Amino acid sequence: MLGPDGEKEDPNPKLVRKGDEDPFPAASEGDLKDKAAVVHGAGGGKYRTAYYDFTEEFTSNLGNSGALVQVSLAASTHYDGRVLMWLDEHETALRSRILTELAATDEADLASVAGKEKLQQRLTKAINEALEEREGFGGVDNVYFRSFIVQ
Repeated sequence: MLGPDGEKEDPNPKLVRKGDEDPFPAASEGDLKDKAAVVHGAGGGKYRTAYYDFTEEFTSNLGNSGALVQVSLAASTHYDGRVLMWLDEHETALRSRILTELAATDEADLASVAGKEKLQQRLTKAINEALEEREGFGGVDNVYFRSFIVQ
């Protein structure tokens, strides 16, 4: 793909500095097909943070126990709106990867803050791997728990 100056354009999303216009604003204007909430953070970093709320909760058995976990998740990115669009477009595949990670988690791991933080890191990695398989680029910086219940 060629850019406006005739040079080859990089197909990967770009970091968006605060105050700069997103080159792919459709995702930030409510055009996501599942109408997932997108919120732009106003924190202290130099890049804009956009949050994608997954549309439904995730419920899974936990590994090596009869316990269940139910979580609501959001993902953040400092990249342009393409990452948000991909999260929405591939939500079914991402849900499958997330449920697999939850099922591979031991109940005891979720009893501590450190265990929950490790799960966040594993979920971020799983989402990025799934996006890389489908789009050639991940772009998710972190996953956040909006709700978290273990029974």
